Amino acid sequence: MSKDSNVVEFPQKSEVDKQFERLESQAQQIELQRQLIQNSIDQRDFKAKQQDLTELNGDGNRNRGRYGEDESDC
Repeated sequence: MSKDSNVVEFPQKSEVDKQFERLESQAQQIELQRQLIQNSIDQRDFKAKQQDLTELNGDGNRNRGRYGEDESDC
């Protein structure tokens, strides 16, 4: 009896399992990139930010024009 007969070999991951792990890690990276892009887009909306800071009901008046006219059709 040799020493190698007592060695237990664990099953190796199949190629499909390896690909699935790579896809999961890529999905996480894509989600992080999506969040970064969304944050940069949100920061660019200067008009909305200024409206939120200066108007009492700024968030409710997004579809109003400069003089209060309804611009929801535009």
